[in-house]
Amino acid sequence: MWAQSVRCARMLDGASNVWLAQLLDARGLDDLMGSNSEIVGALVNCGDGEAVSRIKAARTLAPRTLPSGERAGAKYPTTASAVRDGDITHAHVKVVEDFHKELSDDVAPDIREAAERQLGNLARTTRPREFRQAAEALAQLIDEDGKPPKDRRDKKRSAFIRFDRQGKDEMSGGRMCVDPEVRALMETIFAKGGKPGRTTGDDDKPADAGVVGLYDRDEEGDDEGDDPGPDPSPGPDPAPNPDPPPDPDPSPSLEPPDDPAPVMRWDSRSAGERNHDALEAALTGYLASGALGKHRGVTCVPIVTMTLDQLESASGVALTATGTRIDVRDALRMASGQHAFLMLLDEHERPLFLGRTKRPATADQRLALYATERGCSFPGCSAPGVWCQVHHTDEWVIDDGCTDIDLLTLACERHHRLVGPGDNRWATTIAADDHPYAGRALWHPPLALDPSRTGRVNHFFHPRELLYPPEDQP
Repeated sequence: MWAQSVRCARMLDGASNVWLAQLLDARGLDDLMGSNSEIVGALVNCGDGEAVSRIKAARTLAPRTLPSGERAGAKYPTTASAVRDGDITHAHVKVVEDFHKELSDDVAPDIREAAERQLGNLARTTRPREFRQAAEALAQLIDEDGKPPKDRRDKKRSAFIRFDRQGKDEMSGGRMCVDPEVRALMETIFAKGGKPGRTTGDDDKPADAGVVGLYDRDEEGDDEGDDPGPDPSPGPDPAPNPDPPPDPDPSPSLEPPDDPAPVMRWDSRSAGERNHDALEAALTGYLASGALGKHRGVTCVPIVTMTLDQLESASGVALTATGTRIDVRDALRMASGQHAFLMLLDEHERPLFLGRTKRPATADQRLALYATERGCSFPGCSAPGVWCQVHHTDEWVIDDGCTDIDLLTLACERHHRLVGPGDNRWATTIAADDHPYAGRALWHPPLALDPSRTGRVNHFFHPRELLYPPEDQP
């Protein structure tokens, strides 16, 4: 009974691919929420990854209607039939997709079709692990040489640097795949800035750490300032001192000097930590040089927001304009070196009122929005503030409104394009004083998505709002 229920669920999933493909072909999801994956995720309450997977499955495992109006079968017809019958899983489909992806262009279409038929039928009776082994063996038989090595353009397309979510300790893991040029540049930085050096007794970083210390040292031999040791060349013996030094004070003072010299010791950092510090120094130096100029009217440095209480107590966690959490003490250290822009909020997280009669928002207004809204105000959007445009909720062009801070909000480019006149476009307003989220940007969906057009608020950057009623916000 349980196995039959699982198979029935797979059959419904296969049928849903056909229905979703029909919606995509009819362009029935366009202009509702910025992208097909976003509206699919909202309709079935799933994550972005699952939404993308569903759209991909609909485009490969269901019949399609071409722009010309002609009907076309599924990209993998035998595999699609097995999915609709509930006989195979997503893991089987992934094997088929990987099989075709790795075939070279020299494989004839009829051989590809025959291979897909064989794999689609084999998948019904083979578990995913064994099925992948069989698919790889088949690929070796029909395409022994495989795809040729990637050219430079293909390498660029497959390169990435991606951070994972921050941990509770504010550290960030991640993954990267870089091309040879980027690797060579990074290794040059590591070779120079990641050299072991002498450290003080206070920490494990070199005593001359910093942009100048790491990258302005002697290019040949030992770093400048290192003890060269005794001179190996022979020389005359020094003349004896006729006057020996007096005896030391029999009762020396036990009081330590006011400014004791730092205790020098050897660098105990690991190679990975030294490379991390070298990259930090290189990036800091690049930002400090001003070579990046401005981004959306604001100088390209980290923008950190904290409350006045956090500043006075030098404790707590601040936020950057990209959504990164950073210890307040580290943020203050960055700001003191003029490598960060510090924004202060009052106890209610309110910005100063900044009004303007011209359309473009000032840099100060943008910084205030970074501090209060933190990112795109579209419901559910996770784009940080530095990726956003400043949106005028009063439809500045139509209403000839002023660019006042209490009429502005942040909107990423994808969602900014959704706003327009009429009932079939998104609209924005500012919540009135009697609204639970007074002063926040409200996004009103089109009639096709919500006949009542009730305004929605983005809670992504303010997650506590999901845990407490508005009147009980801490």
